[in-house]
Amino acid sequence: MLEICKASAGSGKTHKLTGEYLRMLFNGGTDRYKSILAVTFTNKATGEMKQRVLEELHRIASGEKSPFIADLAGSGRFADMASAGSTPEAVEKAVRRHASALLSAILNDYSLFNISTIDRFFQQVLRAFAIETGHFSSYNVEINDENILAMAVDELMGSIDDNEELLQWLIDLSVEAVENGRDWNSVPQLLRLGSELFKEPFKLAVRGAGVELAGRTSIAECSDTMRRIVQDFREESRRMAEKAAAIMGRYDLSADDFKGGSRSFMNYFDKLRSGRFEAPSATFVSMAEEEPARWCASSAQTRASDIASAYHAGLAELVRRASDPDRLTKYFTALEILRNLSVAGILSDIEAQVRDHCRRNNLVLLSDTPRFLSDIIDGSDTPFIYERVGSRLDNYLLDEFQDTSRMQWDNFEPLLRDSVDAGSPCLIVGDVKQSIYRWRGSDWRLLDTEIASRFDPRKVHTDTLAYNWRSSAEVVSFNNSFFGSVGTLTGDELIGRIYSDAVQRIPEGSSRPAGHIKVTFTEGTGSDMWEESYLQRILEAVRTLLEHGYRPGDIAFLVRTRAEGAAISDLLIANGYNIMTEDSLRLSSSAAVRRTVDCLKETTGGESLYNICEDILRSRPDGQEDGGSAFVNAFLDCVLEYIGSEGSDITGFLRWWETEGADRSISAPEGRDALRVITIHKSKGLEFKAVIVPFLQIPFAPKGNSAKYIWCGSSVSPFDMLPVYPLECRSSLEQTVFADDYLREKRYSAVDAVNVAYVAFTRAVQELIVFALVRHSKNGLAPNSVSHILCTHLQGQIEDGVYELGEWTSPEYKKDGKRVVAGEEMLRVPSVPIGDRLKLSFRGDEFFTRDSRRTRGIVLHEILSKVETASDLEDAVYGAVSSGILPANEGPQVLEQLSEMLRSVSDRHWFDGTYLLMNEATVIAPGGDSYRPDRMMFSPDGQTAVVVDYKFGRRRDGQYRSQVRGYMSLLGQMGYREVKGWLWYGEDGVEEVGQSTGN
Repeated sequence: MLEICKASAGSGKTHKLTGEYLRMLFNGGTDRYKSILAVTFTNKATGEMKQRVLEELHRIASGEKSPFIADLAGSGRFADMASAGSTPEAVEKAVRRHASALLSAILNDYSLFNISTIDRFFQQVLRAFAIETGHFSSYNVEINDENILAMAVDELMGSIDDNEELLQWLIDLSVEAVENGRDWNSVPQLLRLGSELFKEPFKLAVRGAGVELAGRTSIAECSDTMRRIVQDFREESRRMAEKAAAIMGRYDLSADDFKGGSRSFMNYFDKLRSGRFEAPSATFVSMAEEEPARWCASSAQTRASDIASAYHAGLAELVRRASDPDRLTKYFTALEILRNLSVAGILSDIEAQVRDHCRRNNLVLLSDTPRFLSDIIDGSDTPFIYERVGSRLDNYLLDEFQDTSRMQWDNFEPLLRDSVDAGSPCLIVGDVKQSIYRWRGSDWRLLDTEIASRFDPRKVHTDTLAYNWRSSAEVVSFNNSFFGSVGTLTGDELIGRIYSDAVQRIPEGSSRPAGHIKVTFTEGTGSDMWEESYLQRILEAVRTLLEHGYRPGDIAFLVRTRAEGAAISDLLIANGYNIMTEDSLRLSSSAAVRRTVDCLKETTGGESLYNICEDILRSRPDGQEDGGSAFVNAFLDCVLEYIGSEGSDITGFLRWWETEGADRSISAPEGRDALRVITIHKSKGLEFKAVIVPFLQIPFAPKGNSAKYIWCGSSVSPFDMLPVYPLECRSSLEQTVFADDYLREKRYSAVDAVNVAYVAFTRAVQELIVFALVRHSKNGLAPNSVSHILCTHLQGQIEDGVYELGEWTSPEYKKDGKRVVAGEEMLRVPSVPIGDRLKLSFRGDEFFTRDSRRTRGIVLHEILSKVETASDLEDAVYGAVSSGILPANEGPQVLEQLSEMLRSVSDRHWFDGTYLLMNEATVIAPGGDSYRPDRMMFSPDGQTAVVVDYKFGRRRDGQYRSQVRGYMSLLGQMGYREVKGWLWYGEDGVEEVGQSTGN
């Protein structure tokens, strides 16, 4: 049975998940946890759910009260015990014994306690199918798409001199940006464009088309076709305008003689003659079907006969042709495609750079995991997938399902379906109203209607959690009233359906603190938000809350953008308030961390990177460290993480720090008494006693100068020349064959806006303070933003621009609870020099203190595995010194030895970038055996392969030659026409093993 649980904000979703997990857990033996998978979306949520389950197990096992005891005692074998005559006390005792056994089993086998993020589970599956997806099993996962994108853009910009088409595309992109009021600088635009490659709409569009992005030839052909359509339209329009002018001249008519007078519809032909090729007005289009009597201006009735003559002389036909919808749609479609065609070309080049970088560095982008898995799972037998993964899962619990993307669901569906068909209970929990991550791929339509329709109705049960356990009655009432009416307020049936379950109830007999809502409306534009009077009202609200007993840590400011967050932070700091923001939690905000990084820039190396950082931190004067030890400890963790994956290279670490590390954050410390400034998106899942929304507007349609792209395809010729087009989301798309795509995106953007407001308003426990900006049009309030529909909803209850429900409250704290405090702050991170007490045993010391060519060769092999071109050699040698495998005093000697080796083969072009390269790459033979040649090189045309094996030990020519011939045979089977094999005996030179020619 599949249960779909729709859980509004504050409705006890975590309690529901915990209860269902425990019910599944108790329905079996002590290893039952191995066959249950609970999936969340963040590491924090994963940790919280694990903690909640373990706490409940401990509570039950230790004899404490638990809200789940009765439910567990009435299910599974415990219900059978009661039916067999066991007393309730005996059943409860059995439940508690089993909880103790389960707790012990989980804690002793914690790695199989399957509560994880969706990305971690997908990575587990992907690693099991690495070979099938074209990756080595030792691939590394790259979490940060931005780093890879930045590298790809740098490489792309470096190729401009040799790439005329790219240069022209960049010029076109810059011109388009300037015309639309954006920055002309190419690099930020490329980064913004390139980010589209990592988003699911792009991947779905490309997968749906069944092809990759169009290449340069296809783009050029498409460009020529679209330009011809535009040119033909404009030439025809000018001819029609000239003909219309000639006919009107023949009868001595002017545009003023026609309906509308000085604003006559016939002015459209004047626009065409002057080169303004815009869409005709609705009046012009309607006149195409009107009788000539309706064409005459009321002030020019004496010209009615001349107008009728002109009408029949061909003017009516010209109006009909100029307003032909098919002709206009074709023109505006071609125009939009041309406007965005440079984007398609640039994205194609960026994608090629990203793929090449990942292939060369054996990387898999975390954002690409669902795409790879969809190719594996599609059509596969579920048991086969389990066999490869190494575990059998019977039950699934999927949390925050509204944030699931379509590709993620496509990968999960066959696993979930197999479980449901087998009769195993599964649970999906989510709330469409809290779907605010559509911009990164989530698809709320799955939870809204699609999931239930994909399963047998007899195997699906839908439930709605109707009670609110979080907020005061006043806050619940306000949110019920507003969000229960948004369908009517927006006039959108879709929004109305989504919010049909928005009204929540208060549990009877529950004790709730008093609540208060205050909404202050200001009429004006966005710039009015920064007026002194507006900001002073915000400060007054803070002072009032503090005067009523709220602690700073109880109050949260919820903002939409970083700019809003920076503005409110500056305001609060300037008025003497302590604040906690996302920026203030970044490692780079700590003076101690910044000082350490600055010192690293002046350090030449020698010691381990971690030891150097500890020495720097140890040398600081007492009291110099600010920001707390949490920042320093987190920084040292970053250093260890970097060393583990990249080695102890200071230069590389500093480069990583600038691009990624500086933005790492520590978790917000519990109990810190400071005003919290947080984005609405980051506040999801949190609650605050007092919430202030300082800049409520939230337009339904995206505004501003930042381009948003939608991926569209068409089956209408000739607009099917490319499988998909990246089109800037703008109102002009309504006049194209892509109108349905645009209107759908516009409608979903309105859903996004209302959902963001819902998440913000439902974070409040007692106080909800909102400052909203509205702008009146000639016809009153236009329903184009959340602030406008909120103002409309509250009309009649607003006095002097203020709506208020309830009175200012004082916070209530649990009498039996303890206030969470930050704990004892460590003024310094304790660090004691090792001195002579311990000495590291480096492998290099062992290798070079004995006369052993073999052991020396192991180190040289490892160094050469890091060398792609000759310029990499010095970094590889001193990287070996830094990591301890090569003594520092041997570094210069080894560098000279290996430099001479590389010079000796310079005429073969092995180390100058001529070949595509794989160092120490695993080759899987048809029988499943694996081989690892030292260096494989491939010609750019894919016809020739060269394999080189380094040998630094005792010569065994027969054995070594046989080994290389085996490598050559494998490469020949892979389709390379010409394969060459070489043995390289260090300073003794290279020997050719042979050369083979494929079929």
